[in-house]
Amino acid sequence: MVPLNQQLERHMTQFTLADLSTTVEACVGAGGGTEPLTEANLDTALDDLGYDSLSIYEFVTTLQDNLHITITDDEIDSLRTPRSVVDLVNQRLAQAV
Repeated sequence: MVPLNQQLERHMTQFTLADLSTTVEACVGAGGGTEPLTEANLDTALDDLGYDSLSIYEFVTTLQDNLHITITDDEIDSLRTPRSVVDLVNQRLAQAV
C-alpha cells in the first residue's frame, strides 16, 4: 500500500473529495459510527456524518503535515462540511504555488 503522504502529494495542485476520504479513513478509520464521504453528502455537516471535533482536528493535522500547508485552529473550528475542508485545502495549496 502506498503511504498516505505519497498518495496526497500527487495531487499537490488540487485536493479532491476522494483525497479527503482517503485521509479521513487513514486517520479515523472506515465505519465506526461515521458516514463515508461522498458527493451526496458533500454539504452535510461533519458532525451529522459522525465526525467529532477531535476527528476533524486529527485529519486536518494530517493534511497539514502531508501537504505542507497551514490551517489555524480557528479555521479548523470553522470547518462544517466536507466541501468546506476541500475548499480550504485547495485555497492553501493555491497560495503555496
